[in-house]
Amino acid sequence: MKRSGWGFQRLRSTALTLVAVGAVAGCSSTIIVDGPTGGTTGSGASTTTGSGAGGSGPVAHPTVDKIDLLLALDNSSSMADKQQILAAAVPDLIHGLANPRCVDATFKPVSGQPSGSTEPCPSGSHREFQPILDINIGIVDSSLGADGSDQCNEADMTRNNDDHGHLVARGQVPTYQNLGFLAWDPENKRGGITDSMTLVQRLTDMVIATNQVGCGYEHQLESVVRFLVDPNPYASLDKGSGGIAPVTPSGTDQTVLQQRAQFLRPDSLVAVVMLTDENDCSIDITGPQNYAVLNAAPWFRSSSVCATNPDDACCYSCGLGAPSGCSDDPVCGTPKLSAAEDSVNLRCFHQKQRYGMDFLYPVQRYVTALSSPRIDPTRPDLRDVGASTTIDNPLFTDLSGSGIPPRDPGLVFFVGIVGVPSQVISHGPMDAAQGLLSFDQLMQNGFFPAYVGDPDQHVEPTAPIMVEDFHKRGVGPGEPNGGDRSIDTNAPGDLQYACIFDLSTPNPMGGDCKTGTEADNPLCTAGAEPQVKAKAYPGLRELSVLQGLGAQGITASICPTNVTNPQKADYGYRPVVEAFFQAVRPRLAK
Repeated sequence: MKRSGWGFQRLRSTALTLVAVGAVAGCSSTIIVDGPTGGTTGSGASTTTGSGAGGSGPVAHPTVDKIDLLLALDNSSSMADKQQILAAAVPDLIHGLANPRCVDATFKPVSGQPSGSTEPCPSGSHREFQPILDINIGIVDSSLGADGSDQCNEADMTRNNDDHGHLVARGQVPTYQNLGFLAWDPENKRGGITDSMTLVQRLTDMVIATNQVGCGYEHQLESVVRFLVDPNPYASLDKGSGGIAPVTPSGTDQTVLQQRAQFLRPDSLVAVVMLTDENDCSIDITGPQNYAVLNAAPWFRSSSVCATNPDDACCYSCGLGAPSGCSDDPVCGTPKLSAAEDSVNLRCFHQKQRYGMDFLYPVQRYVTALSSPRIDPTRPDLRDVGASTTIDNPLFTDLSGSGIPPRDPGLVFFVGIVGVPSQVISHGPMDAAQGLLSFDQLMQNGFFPAYVGDPDQHVEPTAPIMVEDFHKRGVGPGEPNGGDRSIDTNAPGDLQYACIFDLSTPNPMGGDCKTGTEADNPLCTAGAEPQVKAKAYPGLRELSVLQGLGAQGITASICPTNVTNPQKADYGYRPVVEAFFQAVRPRLAK
């Protein structure tokens, strides 16, 4: 997990089952889709060739003319450089929505692009979608505290260790009616921002001001679900006395519920754009003592078999003792790991293998939250299994009370800018300028078993570069992560990288290259200052969510291939913006 001074899973590979609904108020038309991705066939209709989970025939989905865009930004240590790159992509994003390109019949941009959204396209071309004149844009960060443990002190006013899943708008940026988010409103129908350059500047400032002094135990996925979906977000976590006393959620965070209702419109397309350079660490608080694994003190070790077969019936925690039918493991004679074996930085990876228990929410929770109209909040995975506790998912509910039909499941998209080499998710190896691969293409080339595996079922990716480990994995120096480093395995404090990229400006203050950095760290100059490259670790849980969402999950790398030439198509996160437009284009009014 992220060093911030003191340091610190079986998904289907099929696409979502999409539910047919009638046209939504405010929508201009419907499209026909069936399966994970669509290819334009004329007349605004879309069909697919993917197998999809949808089943027997085409499904109608509405098109919309408004967007609710939620940026989910990791605000822990080492994120400032990535936030700067995302900020540089804001103009592409905003102008691309407010003034969509004119394209030919094959959706290729034509010459002579209009300077504003009201100008006509050149003869023989058309807008790729109608200008979006109604957008809400907000930010949540990855800091939800440390779930009752003795880390990430909320009272530390020098940090933002727990933002509770509330909208964050730091930097004194004025927000829409002081509600914590920005509103694009060029027709001035609701008193929002009417000038696109003003919107670009304010959003740029908000992204950069998110900062990197948040909790090192990043709850990237849970922060999104808390803001968009959780029907009863807790107001506080109450803990009794003792080092592993039960934690009890108490009260209801009315701020989350109020902000959600103000931000979400039932007839909008919802897009979540997540930026993070680490794997998710969303602790399952329904286990009342799960938080204790995050405490400073080392945790209980696992039985020996866990390291090689975590699903074995005799894989157990030495703190609980051998289950019936299993013999006592001699390794449990020393039931707790030593400080040298159990760095506080690495409490969130390979938990079953190392501790004999899983403490994180299952990845399926986040797939369900972003796709299912009905959820069961009593289940950690939220799945609707027909129990009496099933309720309507707030994300697919008219929170405004306006009587508008609720949002269609095909109108929620998740963009993951995460730790994975950009070279393996781009058209043409080593060339992100050619665009990112779609979900169908990633499925066809075997990306998910190779680079993601199955975190819920403890299945490792087969590509060594995406394996979470502090040991060498056999990755050579020519790979996108610079090759495995010679980390001291007797005192693991860091994981091997998934990818690295050049900093546009070296960091003379040391950063990850301060005294004591291993000599072969590719981030550094000759193993010391200055830092010349930035890093990312395998984002396996986030990638697994993208897999579960099918065509509504856009897979992107946080390691750009070009940070120096803004005129090129692969500059920064420009390929991500382009992939987002391609994914949502069929759902936007023509």
